[in-house]
Amino acid sequence: MMMFYFYPFTWTHHAYYQQAYESEVRTPQIQQIDWHKRYPSEVILKGPSSVRSVALTFDDGPDQTWTPQIANILGKFKVQATFFVLGSQVKANPSILRHLDQQGHEIGNHTWDHPLLTKISTAEVKRQIQQTDQIIHQVIGKQTRLFRPPYGALSNSIIHTVKQLNHKIILWNVDSLDWKGVSTNTMVQNVLSHTSPGSILLFHSAYGRSGLGNTVAALPQIIQRLRSNNFSFRTVSSLINL
Repeated sequence: MMMFYFYPFTWTHHAYYQQAYESEVRTPQIQQIDWHKRYPSEVILKGPSSVRSVALTFDDGPDQTWTPQIANILGKFKVQATFFVLGSQVKANPSILRHLDQQGHEIGNHTWDHPLLTKISTAEVKRQIQQTDQIIHQVIGKQTRLFRPPYGALSNSIIHTVKQLNHKIILWNVDSLDWKGVSTNTMVQNVLSHTSPGSILLFHSAYGRSGLGNTVAALPQIIQRLRSNNFSFRTVSSLINL
């Protein structure tokens, strides 16, 4: 079964395992649409290049295996990041979400169970977002205005629906490729070679083709190398002045 979705031409494509731990990675056929160009205020790829800061973002958690390890690394280096969480994962692991919030990390909405939004109804898109908003608020008592669509899949109707719900669509301009199972060294070099002031960096805190051990190994090196190049780290909202 092939999936079809749209993504800005500035990205490196990435495929995910589905929420239900599917054993088959399904490769979408790509149609290049620059959604940021069409909707510059609603679809965000990066922050301003005038500030030498970047945002680390982590999708698909929280889980009990990788999210705590990533949180421990961020805590060690005193870095605050943005976690785009699945509502179903929050329901399963509320204490981990509370820990992320207590550490000062920002929480964003990544839908309830990671559907391909371009293949479901507008009503279902709205339900996916609202249900996840509700459980985030239930667990940490906070609202989020940040939304990241699974697979980066967007359409005009999805963007209008997200806007009606008063959320900003946060994409990325640097893909770590951790979903692909690349080596630690490859991940480090890939991130460092593509990062510039204002970059939003994509990582994951759950799933991954062969786990996220290489993400855990690469993250300290990436943080140290970027800091040595005078980059600071911000949450997405801080980076884009939301």
